[in-house]
Amino acid sequence: MELKLYDLCRQAVEEQGLELYDLDYRESSGFLRVMIQNPKDLKGQGASIDDCVAVSRILTPLMDREEWVPEKRTLEVSSPGLDRPLKSIKHFRDSIGKRIVVKLNSSQGRGRINGSLQDVKGDRIQMEVEGVSMGIPLGHIKTAHWELLV
Repeated sequence: MELKLYDLCRQAVEEQGLELYDLDYRESSGFLRVMIQNPKDLKGQGASIDDCVAVSRILTPLMDREEWVPEKRTLEVSSPGLDRPLKSIKHFRDSIGKRIVVKLNSSQGRGRINGSLQDVKGDRIQMEVEGVSMGIPLGHIKTAHWELLV
């Protein structure tokens, strides 16, 4: 069902000239978070409140018409935020040059790495950490997100 939800949401988002950044569905609670971004946003701020409202207004009746979508659900449409999660190769590629935080799987020793994302090659990312270049296989990454600089 999550793939069907993804396709339904992607279609609605793209009709607004936006991109589906990520989707998080929790079947047990019926919670559906749809993260969108404006591909023309060069500052990386994601999407405006108006964008989120427009997508929500389109998605709600679309989901109401689909028999396979649970009636008990909570829809949240948002921007990925300033500390956006990095879950796909595209997310990493779009973030080259940004400062990121990477948490490694517990089996990898060093738990958390902060640095500048330099490149993505195959199944590895290249980061600069305290002036040193470091390659990290994507399979070793538990979570990653933009570093929130205050």
